[in-house]
Amino acid sequence: MQSPPRAAAPLHAGSFRAFRRQMRPPGRRAHTICWCPLRRRILRHARPGRPPCARFARRFMQSPGALRDWRQMPALKHLATPPSGSALALAMSTGVVNPKPSPAGGGGAPAALVPASAGSQADAVDGALPAADAETDPDHPPVTQRELRGWYAFDAGSSAVSTVVISGFWPLLVQDTAIAASGFPEVCPNVIRNATFIAEALGVTTAEVAFRQLAPTADGCVGDVCPGLPATVSQCLEADGSSLFPLRVNFAGTPVEPTSFASAAISLSVILQVAVFISLGAYADHGRGRLTALKVLTLLGGLLCFAMFAVNENTWWLGGIFGALINVLYGATFVAYNAWLPQLAAKHPTMLGKVDAGTAEGKASLQYLMDELSGKGFMWGYIGSVVCMAVCVGFTIFLPSSLAYPLNMAFAGAWWLAFAVWTFATLEPRPGPPLPAGVNPIAFSWRRMFATVSRARHLPQLWWMLGLWFLYSDGFNIVASVGALYANSEVEFGFSRSTALAILIILSPIMAAIGNAAWLAIAKRFDLSARTVVILNLCIIVVVPVWGLLGFATTAIGLRHGWELFVGIAVYGFNLGAVQSFSRSLFASLVPRQQLSELFALYEITDKGSSWLGPLIVALVQQASGTLRLAFIYILVMLVVPALGLLTLDVASGHRQAIAMERVLDEETVLRARSIQADKAAESAGTDP
Repeated sequence: MQSPPRAAAPLHAGSFRAFRRQMRPPGRRAHTICWCPLRRRILRHARPGRPPCARFARRFMQSPGALRDWRQMPALKHLATPPSGSALALAMSTGVVNPKPSPAGGGGAPAALVPASAGSQADAVDGALPAADAETDPDHPPVTQRELRGWYAFDAGSSAVSTVVISGFWPLLVQDTAIAASGFPEVCPNVIRNATFIAEALGVTTAEVAFRQLAPTADGCVGDVCPGLPATVSQCLEADGSSLFPLRVNFAGTPVEPTSFASAAISLSVILQVAVFISLGAYADHGRGRLTALKVLTLLGGLLCFAMFAVNENTWWLGGIFGALINVLYGATFVAYNAWLPQLAAKHPTMLGKVDAGTAEGKASLQYLMDELSGKGFMWGYIGSVVCMAVCVGFTIFLPSSLAYPLNMAFAGAWWLAFAVWTFATLEPRPGPPLPAGVNPIAFSWRRMFATVSRARHLPQLWWMLGLWFLYSDGFNIVASVGALYANSEVEFGFSRSTALAILIILSPIMAAIGNAAWLAIAKRFDLSARTVVILNLCIIVVVPVWGLLGFATTAIGLRHGWELFVGIAVYGFNLGAVQSFSRSLFASLVPRQQLSELFALYEITDKGSSWLGPLIVALVQQASGTLRLAFIYILVMLVVPALGLLTLDVASGHRQAIAMERVLDEETVLRARSIQADKAAESAGTDP
């Protein structure tokens, strides 16, 4: 086999094409060698031409004489293990290294790599690691209780938006205004306005209007005739009172069922979240982008909560748009917020100098601390949402729903902004490495995300966890996102519906705060891992959809009455806080430290506000059948299947994979630093690097 060309200039696409022709197997086409996504537009200092992919770089390293001499390479001598293909490809593509004949022979193969230019300056950064790993780093000081309280405060403020707005009064406001726009209840065919017939049927002369219902559910009914207008959508029937009348509202020229529109708006918001989260992820991992993004997104989301005052019967569709934007902005804040969790644990006073986060044992120790910090964050979040909701319940009881619903959401927005001021005053920025100069932050984030996905095979346990989270987060989030709609349309409480809905909305976070503290104590008492706690939580939540499905077999029970729904929400809430907090800490322990916001962006796509799949299926079910009860089948599947999948999650292996990826990313960081330094030295000398 011929030796590759020995060029005096830095390696670029032309020399690699020549080497590729020599290295490819007989009969194999040249284009089967892949190319790396790193481009000139990502690394401004890169040489023209497409650099090789990691697989090709590994083949280059495996040529005769290369492997045995890699420790002699000045650009890579700081590494404790052989360089990864991606790190070597980056070095080759940016002109940091040149091929040089092996001093020991080896047939002239590229046995060593030396700096392309400015060797002495480049050597100055040998062994440098990201600033976050230094023993003492002014940008990443030890965590104080003041900073921890500021981190908890953001959860206490923002969780009110999730409880009061996204899972509470937003879908109710959209549903009520859309139903009113459809003409309910006057448009119902079973409404009777014949005074003579009403007097004969009811035996009274004071009733001016009534409605027919073969299986009466209202008070004062005589036979199949009930006084007044239908009070709920389930009482709006065809003229004979035997089947449900399909209410429709016109949206962009398409007739839409009012309740399904509310669910569709939730799905739209989650689809928008995908684009926003990915655009934000990698940017937030660089410089002070994480704190900047948190401030801007919080301000916009809080102000939009006040815009809900503009939603009424004539502008009902605005409620869907405003709510979708609030859900997107709220979820995007947690892309940045959650990324502080591993950093706070690593710099916690109880861990400094005692735990090496670069080992599997250190990762396991940090996870127990992250379990505690994450649990406390969610606990204070639920406490904050309960206090905020208590005020909103008063508005709901004493004010008409048309005023109380938008007022509640505006109050939640003000609550969010008030606690955010506390957070921004106390939380350390803890910046990441600087963003490459001259790049578009959004385009950079998308390219980084594609590169991360292409490396999925190196983090199989993390991606398995992410896939399971996609399923079971959709399952338990659907209970919150459509539970209020189900209670508003298909459950009889026996007292004021508005009061019952307010109690349900506030009961869930109360039980979540209690359950979160209880599960933290249980996990500590019995030494339960985060994975075990999540599995137990899912198995208990399954009781709720199973009980709802009993409604198909009997009319006596099956989430038909208010007391059943209260018990079901209590069970659900008791496990909700724990499954969220322990899932967050479990996922954080599997994430390489250099990709916290980037991978939490994927995590958040299926987090707050639920994912797109569940609400979309519920909307289709509601549109086709007119009932939400069939959604319990979907919820059951989305809880049981991932609970079984979590049994196969190897957390210890995931910790080792994260550590290996951290080392690869450290290699790339050092090589980028060397390349930039060499570039600047060449520019100062007036030459092309």
